[in-house]
Amino acid sequence: MPQWTPAFSLDQLPVGGSRLFKRGRDQVAVFRLEEDELYAIDNRCPHEGYPLIQGSQDGCTLTCCWHNYKFDLRDGACIKGEEAVRTFPVQVREGEVHLDLEAPDPAAAIPGLWESLGEAMHEDRQGQAIRDAIRLIEAGVSPVAICAWAAAYDGRHAEYGATHALAVAADTITLLPRYPGLRAAIPLGALLELAAEPNVRRTPRPKAEAVDPGADPVAAGARLRACVEAEDAVGAEEILRGALARGWRRAELEPWFTTLCVDHFLSFGHRLIYQVKVFDLLDAADWAHAEDILCGHLFGILSGTREDVLPTWNAFRRDLDKTDLDALWSAADSDPDWSGGPALMRALLGGSAREAFGATTAALTAGAPLLAVVDTLSLAAAERMLRFDVAIDSDPSVQDNWLSVSHIQTFVHAVRHALQRQPEAATLRLVLYAARFINHHRVLDGDRASLDARPVPAAALVDAVRHKDTDTALAGTLAAWRDGGLDELEPVLLDLMLSDLFARPIVVAHAIKNSLVALAEARITGDPRPLLAAVRLVASPLQQRWTHRRSLESIAFIQDGTVPKLLAP
Repeated sequence: MPQWTPAFSLDQLPVGGSRLFKRGRDQVAVFRLEEDELYAIDNRCPHEGYPLIQGSQDGCTLTCCWHNYKFDLRDGACIKGEEAVRTFPVQVREGEVHLDLEAPDPAAAIPGLWESLGEAMHEDRQGQAIRDAIRLIEAGVSPVAICAWAAAYDGRHAEYGATHALAVAADTITLLPRYPGLRAAIPLGALLELAAEPNVRRTPRPKAEAVDPGADPVAAGARLRACVEAEDAVGAEEILRGALARGWRRAELEPWFTTLCVDHFLSFGHRLIYQVKVFDLLDAADWAHAEDILCGHLFGILSGTREDVLPTWNAFRRDLDKTDLDALWSAADSDPDWSGGPALMRALLGGSAREAFGATTAALTAGAPLLAVVDTLSLAAAERMLRFDVAIDSDPSVQDNWLSVSHIQTFVHAVRHALQRQPEAATLRLVLYAARFINHHRVLDGDRASLDARPVPAAALVDAVRHKDTDTALAGTLAAWRDGGLDELEPVLLDLMLSDLFARPIVVAHAIKNSLVALAEARITGDPRPLLAAVRLVASPLQQRWTHRRSLESIAFIQDGTVPKLLAP
């Protein structure tokens, strides 16, 4: 029932005029269009909060004078701009204006807020999307649910399947404990922008019908694998949707997807990186939006570049075809005292492609513990970042850049998870992919970053990263590590990633992913190099626009038929 609050005498509001009423947090602008025609709306413009009572009125249309947004006084609908404005019931009793200021049931507002968020994402209106997320949290929606919704939005709309938004949705859930309450909007803002920007005004991809896959998950997975290998998107999605309709979840489905990521080195390693996060995301969200998320992930795997079929991989493929993975699997983990890490590191970083492959298989044949080999790969990936020639990043004549080497670290971390979740001989292909990935990018090396540990206060470390003082940033990180300060470094680094340090969403995504992986790998290996590698990445003067380079490449292609130049093709 309405709870009427007396506001002011009707005599104080002439026809054609407006009057502001305040009570607590409520600010209500009341407009009298005709003798008996009154409307009441929230005085704060839903865009940025400026007072609507100071706007201009034309009939039932009210214009906010700050940004020219227009609202219908009758129902609060936004005629031009973004969100609608709240309206309040109003009536006149014995010459007194009364308002119903009771807050609406939060649950009743939730469907409209989801709809508004969808509109904001469709139009890439970042401010509206973040405000809608905050209003959803105020209404009782879990930030985790918003993460899953964003991943699903990306999964439905992305032209070639799930994008970085899938990985960052999972990473955002990891970050949420640091940002409680409405502060969850800080990591959510980065995620929503990443999901919206590449999908602006895209319509959802057509859905395949669910087809019952039968009662045997292994046989169904084999059929789905065949569909993916044949690039039969409809057939693959039919099986997946049917499996979800059967109620199959992580236990049945995760092996399917891991196998697909083992079959090929996909899209510069991205698909495996997404794979080791997607089921954690689904579990955290109680499998909400599972169809959209997994179908987007599946389509990304199916659409991804199978880089292992490129000519530059010919020698690797021949070596892999001749390798007995079952024998390697049987031999691995038989020597807990294996000490060949330094030799493997040298081959990975400085040897030929054949030497790197041979050193990796030799380590496994010698009984090296699998995770010790992955530790060495992790440290080699960090070394690759510490040796990266930063001048390459700003060179418009080549496509290689900082992001080329940043993927190596996140891919190796994904290999670690895949081996632990699907421990079988075939998964060793990922170890060999990682070895090749590390070794192949040695052509991007320059002078190794100098590491000179000296104490740097947290504030100075932040300033060093912001001002691209790489030496100070690395020195402070190393000193903090040696003082046992990783727990103190972690919040500093994560806050930086979300503080508009970078302009482009794609760069923000890589900074978040590398920072979380670096912290995890530093803890696992007990070595600071993964963390130092990530700090060097974010403290370097990263190139964030590639329009000039693309223009030069386009001229060369149209004029001379020249393909873009890659130092590490």
